[in-house]
Amino acid sequence: MLAFEAKRMGYEVFVLDPKENSPAGQVSDFQFVASFDDFEALLSLAQKTDILTYEFEHINVEHLLRLKEMGYKIYPSPETLKIIQNKYLQREYLKGLVFLFLNLKGLNPLRT
Repeated sequence: MLAFEAKRMGYEVFVLDPKENSPAGQVSDFQFVASFDDFEALLSLAQKTDILTYEFEHINVEHLLRLKEMGYKIYPSPETLKIIQNKYLQREYLKGLVFLFLNLKGLNPLRT
């Protein structure tokens, strides 16, 4: 669990979860109780932290892009999350990385 490890390393941790007293909330300094789709709650969280991160892919990408445009640091980036959420985009992105790697190694991935 990310929150637990961050606390163990001495970081102050704020989390957002729709369930009061969530597992991450139990080990964090503060928990915002709100839906993951609640932009105002995400904004409040961003205002209290140096960076935003997430542990799963079911987050509203548009909200994260908006926060990024406002200057908040988000890791992994909203653009990465957008790729991960769409399995076709993810496959095409990874395919491009394989071609890039093979080309860098001097191999022609298209040659038979």
